[in-house]
Amino acid sequence: MIHSLLAGLPFFVCFFWLILLIGHCRGFTCSLAFPPLLKKIGDAAFYSCAGFTELVVGNSIVNIDTDAFRFCKNISGSIVFPITLTTIGEYSFWGCVKVNSIRFSNPTPFAYSNYMLPTSATIEVPADAVATYKATYGWGGLTIVGY
Repeated sequence: MIHSLLAGLPFFVCFFWLILLIGHCRGFTCSLAFPPLLKKIGDAAFYSCAGFTELVVGNSIVNIDTDAFRFCKNISGSIVFPITLTTIGEYSFWGCVKVNSIRFSNPTPFAYSNYMLPTSATIEVPADAVATYKATYGWGGLTIVGY
């Protein structure tokens, strides 16, 4: 997990992330923003981390693995995913009950993994892609709107 999360980052950034991960995300409240070089967020990387109140996903993220942010109950507001995102693993955002909207930049939906998103969030997609998302297996049960 730590290797896949930190691969390719400068030492000082890795050191910061290791301290954060070892500390089990307790005793603080802050936003979580990913560096521009990060491509993947590993399995259960921030599982049950209650300290984060906002999530800013970098423009180069390609994969978010299983359980990555599961039960991060204090992430709130909106999450915007870049067009580079191609995979979100099962239960990645399950239990993120304060997230009210998730925006996908890609007009083409990828395969929907079981419970990858909180069902309470509105899914925002490009306006001309709403019908495509709704017709794609797994996405149809979500509230999908165009922007």
